[in-house]
Amino acid sequence: MQSAACPGRRFANLLLPWLLVLLGLLVQSAHAQSTDEPLILVAVPQLGGFYHHSVVVAVPIEGKRHVGFIINRPTEVSMGRLFPGHDASRKVSSPIFLGGPEMVNSVFAMLKADDSPGGKSFAVMPGVQVVAEARSIDRIIEQTPDAARYYAGFVAWQPGELELELERGFWFTMPAQADLMFRHDVGSMWQELLERSRRVRTQLPGSDSWERAPGIA
Repeated sequence: MQSAACPGRRFANLLLPWLLVLLGLLVQSAHAQSTDEPLILVAVPQLGGFYHHSVVVAVPIEGKRHVGFIINRPTEVSMGRLFPGHDASRKVSSPIFLGGPEMVNSVFAMLKADDSPGGKSFAVMPGVQVVAEARSIDRIIEQTPDAARYYAGFVAWQPGELELELERGFWFTMPAQADLMFRHDVGSMWQELLERSRRVRTQLPGSDSWERAPGIA
């Protein structure tokens, strides 16, 4: 006698293709972080040159461009040493960070603030502002010197450049986090975020792209 097909098996056969499609979408979204929101970029181990072992916050700006700052590269220069004639600069306890290769002779302040301090500034994310105007930075130093982190230089991407770097596998990505941008101990940050990225990718099928990522000499 011919047995009837099992309803449960028939339902599973119908459901399986949709589950595979859903899994594919989840994997794709895990690999391809949108560049329309602020991102933390973690350099892959093979990335050499200026950005070797860098962690960068990248922010979209007008014209489909991006700007950012390397957040794990402190220098040995203090604000007081850089501006010896400005007494308030000696109140800043943290060193100046090397923010990137663009305009390295200029200082920018990344400030913990919900509202814009005025002048030339923009929001990285809620609660974090970047200030580029000297008078506004002086006011921050005089009133709340340790509410900001100070950077010499920044990173700039022209339209499509960041997307191309992500496509070529230069960076791991994660949503921007304010606690990372103001973390005091940054010496182990790159390694910690790299291990976190590796753990995420080992849970995804076919996610070994970090081993194949090219480097930049």
